[in-house]
Amino acid sequence: MEINPYQVTSLATGEGDFNRLPRDIALRQFQQTFALLLVAALVNYVAFDWLIIGQMNIAYSLKMIYRGVNLFWFGVGGAAIWYGGLPLLEGVSAMLRSVFAPRVDRQAWQGVLYQFVALARWWAIACALVWLMWVGMFYGNEGYSSRLLATLFTWLVAGLISVRLLWGLCSGWVRLAWRSGEPLVSR
Repeated sequence: MEINPYQVTSLATGEGDFNRLPRDIALRQFQQTFALLLVAALVNYVAFDWLIIGQMNIAYSLKMIYRGVNLFWFGVGGAAIWYGGLPLLEGVSAMLRSVFAPRVDRQAWQGVLYQFVALARWWAIACALVWLMWVGMFYGNEGYSSRLLATLFTWLVAGLISVRLLWGLCSGWVRLAWRSGEPLVSR
């Protein structure tokens, strides 16, 4: 049998860094979640621009400067979250592990974070839909009371979703620490 010179030897022998696979999947899921929420954010910006900036009685050049600055910071913030969001979450996760459960396996601890990222992707769909509903209710209605009601409703739903996600993440870490016999509070 002839050896393929283009075959990667670590894959051919079964060796390799397979611990990177869950992180790579989590990174892709994090970026998909961010892209979904970015669409809702851009719709919000377009609605704001159309309703507020587009109808203001100011010079066209000032409107374009305002739009350019906003879109520039959308790009900078988006790139920072796209490339640095998951590493930031991993850093916070590692810090929490070192404080509350230093004897728990690091890969298992991060595995709970990666499961959370996978779950967050599905919750982001609900968040994006609620956000888009808010945009329609807030910018589509003229009354102050309907805008206030839309904002309160959105805050309530977003708060409930955030609490549910954080509860899931923290309870996963607590279960992991408890199974490993790690006391969560040192005496």
